[in-house]
Amino acid sequence: MLPKRFQTALPVALALILGACSQQTPSMPTSLVQKQAVNLALGKPTSASTFENPTAFKSGNAVDGVLDSRWASAFQQDNQWLSVDLGAVQDLGEVQVFWEAAYATSYRIDLSDDGTTWRNGVKTVSKTSNTDGVADKITLPAGTRARFVRVWGLTRALAPYGYSIRELQVFAPTNGLPTGPTVLISDNQKLYASTTQDRGVDPSFAGDGNLSTRWASGIAQKAWLMMDLGAATRIDRVELNWETAWSSQYTLEVSNDRQNWTVVSTQTNPQVIDGQTPRPPASEYTDVVTLNLQQAYRYIRVNSAKRGWSAGDGSQWGISLYEFRVYGAGGADNPPLIPEPTPTGSTWTQVWADEFDSNATPVKVNTTNWNYEIGDGCAQGICGWGNGERQYYTDSLSNVFQQNGLLNIVLRKNDQGRAYTSGRITTAGKKEFLYGRIQARIKMNMPTTANGAKDGAVGVWGAFWMLGFDVNDPYQGWPNAGEIDIMENIGYSWWHSSSLHGPGYYGGGSIGESYNKVDTAGGIAAGNFPNFRATDWHDYEVEWDNTKVLFKLDNQVYRTILRSEVESRGYWVFNRPNFILLNVAYDGAYPAAYRNNPQNFTGAKTAEGLAVLAENNMPHSMQVDYVRVFQKK
Repeated sequence: MLPKRFQTALPVALALILGACSQQTPSMPTSLVQKQAVNLALGKPTSASTFENPTAFKSGNAVDGVLDSRWASAFQQDNQWLSVDLGAVQDLGEVQVFWEAAYATSYRIDLSDDGTTWRNGVKTVSKTSNTDGVADKITLPAGTRARFVRVWGLTRALAPYGYSIRELQVFAPTNGLPTGPTVLISDNQKLYASTTQDRGVDPSFAGDGNLSTRWASGIAQKAWLMMDLGAATRIDRVELNWETAWSSQYTLEVSNDRQNWTVVSTQTNPQVIDGQTPRPPASEYTDVVTLNLQQAYRYIRVNSAKRGWSAGDGSQWGISLYEFRVYGAGGADNPPLIPEPTPTGSTWTQVWADEFDSNATPVKVNTTNWNYEIGDGCAQGICGWGNGERQYYTDSLSNVFQQNGLLNIVLRKNDQGRAYTSGRITTAGKKEFLYGRIQARIKMNMPTTANGAKDGAVGVWGAFWMLGFDVNDPYQGWPNAGEIDIMENIGYSWWHSSSLHGPGYYGGGSIGESYNKVDTAGGIAAGNFPNFRATDWHDYEVEWDNTKVLFKLDNQVYRTILRSEVESRGYWVFNRPNFILLNVAYDGAYPAAYRNNPQNFTGAKTAEGLAVLAENNMPHSMQVDYVRVFQKK
């Protein structure tokens, strides 16, 4: 039987004992100082402007929890400072400064999120008397958040000396903490996850009070599960009932806005539970973490950094919880975390466009609108961009340029020291849209086969698509952020496909439509566009709201995807802003599925033959006349 995994973070109490005074500067008698709240500065890294003696009076003495030690600055200099790094940006409520006899008659409290850019004088303090051994308590404005706290001495009390601080303490806010006995406050509260394996292991199951149901993440090393307690709540204890797919390294984090998170406990357990038969009892997989938080919080999440289980056959799972139980006082029934946005207005109005205006001289794209992706994905940890693609994206004018009113994205061979180069541009962080009509006029340029009728370059993968704005959040990622493929062409001139990807429907299981004369079995579009060639100019468009997605070709709807269809397969994640992407890839999972499965076409070469045609006839390109976005106003 495996030992029980039971972990407890005990409340922290300070016992600061005053000792003998230094002979270098005057001092007051010692006294006992106790505070039950957690001192966020205790033992944290410090720095200082100067030192009276860098060994005897180092800056770390001011955060060692002992009032008998101290930091002292150089003699006879007014503007001197001491700072502490709290390790992360977090909520702050109070700063306490225990001055030695060499105190400041005036000083200020400065704050910073990064240690470089400071908000000076968040509070300024004036003193008229010596308070050696007694804390100056400085209350910070409500809503204060920072990582670095600095005490900046402005004027000295004792002319022969500098400044001397026995202890610098920092505390979280304490106001508004609910009172009452500790009770279970998590039953049937709303839960949200970074990923979910499928609907049978929905996040809600981790809060239903039933140890026979569970939540399971997708197959990823990192994952989180977040609970909305409905209102700011006193959180005293957390119990996690793990399934065999447990986390061996995770943090508990709290927040009041879901944007700024504070780590309140870090748990690491090196055990490897490898699926015993019979399975150990639930108590063997339960973590209990006791907290002593000095502020009420509405949101709490388990943020897993490392999976703790893998099967003997080498297969991997994510993490899985039977129950995420929170005990404390307060909380409330809560509305949906993200209220369902609904389109407003009835008149389509153009809200943004790039017409790629330019003359005969090639120029770069407008970086007010677009970002250049650079590389092969390896820097992002997804070599081949997660698809086995072979191109290296650049911002070179040989790959991406505007000329004569058109955007050109060019795939080249043996270029710039790379086997293949191309371009990808995105509007991420610059132009993001929630709902609307997003359209582009596009033409693919491909070689022509011997008969002149069937042209193609299999492996050349042009795309006009969108991704959820938070796709690069390591705790959200793909496919949970959602993907809308408005136009994809994988090297056949008669090919066009559109699809949706999200949790439960992605990759080969995406929801969408293709129009091609090779495989018409799944295509309601087949026959609607008998003269379609991707090598001609076409308008590709998605019309999208909170109930459906319409894919259009030349203003004709060829696929309607209702929200109900998506939710029969997984989760509707298209209620968040998306950004636009344009690129030309080479090879990868999608075109390779056809290239490696040759099909004979009447009067045309096989897929293998067209792949050879692609390789031997570079460069290939995609041209874009414009990208336009319309929304109802």
